[in-house]
Amino acid sequence: MAVFDIIIPTYNNCAELRKCLLTLEHQIFTDFRVLICIDGSTDDTLYFLKDYHPIFQIKILQHDDGKNHGRNPARNLALPHIASEFILFIDSDIELRSDCLQRHYELLSKRDCISVGDVRYINTDTNIWAEYLQTRGKNKYRDGDEIPPQYLITQNAAHRARYFIEAGGQDASMTLYGGGDTEYALRLFRHYHLPTIFNECAAGDSAMNKTLSEALSQMERFGASNLKYLTKKYPENKDIFGLIYLQKTTFIGKAASLLFNKKLSLSIEKYIRLFPRKLQKYAVHYCVAARIHYGYNHTDI
Repeated sequence: MAVFDIIIPTYNNCAELRKCLLTLEHQIFTDFRVLICIDGSTDDTLYFLKDYHPIFQIKILQHDDGKNHGRNPARNLALPHIASEFILFIDSDIELRSDCLQRHYELLSKRDCISVGDVRYINTDTNIWAEYLQTRGKNKYRDGDEIPPQYLITQNAAHRARYFIEAGGQDASMTLYGGGDTEYALRLFRHYHLPTIFNECAAGDSAMNKTLSEALSQMERFGASNLKYLTKKYPENKDIFGLIYLQKTTFIGKAASLLFNKKLSLSIEKYIRLFPRKLQKYAVHYCVAARIHYGYNHTDI
């Protein structure tokens, strides 16, 4: 039995998956196997994996219908096959540094927690969304800090396998964009009170291919769909995604509805490159809040 089962969901990104798996071949810690969860890919992923013979054990998993179901259901394909003490979630566009798995293991051997590794975008100079993400969530904390559960990002995160199994995996009903990691984190915290630790040294690199416009559109759809679902499932968590500012039943929410304007957001997005570099982060933050607010209050999906 391996110490780690590494769970990798993938959808139509064969080139990135190749690079991801190559970095696993160079890990210092080698006691692992890989569960590749194919989410209805129609590119060359299956052809590549058929002829791929790595130094580690892999298991290829697919949906029975061969269709795309979303990242949560894809990860859940691994549930019946996990046979390790720990699991590591990584996305297929992450290239792990050689000591990443070793760093996760060192932390998990010392304490029962969720080890949230770092993801460092290599194109922050040219992609404003990548630059923005590098300042948010877990990145506001220092290595070794306990972070709020909702800052769990499963791009690169590890914990004991039994929690994933006992929790029944991630919420498979969340098939649209956004909030899947947050739901999983809140559920683990509700049932197990696991501390979530930022393990900055367990790092991987990635290139952000999403444009600011694409990202903001996704945030609007998230506000219209999965955020509403989260607020119903976890009504006690008023602080997630600035919920207090979204609900028009509160004074703060009414005031926020005057501040967060989609038309203004679109104008800022159009001219954001003209802003001084130091102000761009705040401009993106406003646009994110405005688009989530609009989706939450004006759109039904």
